[in-house]
Amino acid sequence: MVLASTLMPLPTLESQRDWNAQRDPLKASQIYSVGFMAIHYLVTTYGEQSVGTLIQ
Repeated sequence: MVLASTLMPLPTLESQRDWNAQRDPLKASQIYSVGFMAIHYLVTTYGEQSVGTLIQ
């Protein structure tokens, strides 16, 4: 079980090197879950175009 207080802050998800270096399956799953939740929040709050705008 992952506790809310252990969720990773979004800025820690910026480095592709850090993502690739992760060897703990639970931590890797958490990284992808946090990333998914961030994108889901953007889409549900601001619409699909917000993701494209963010990337640009």
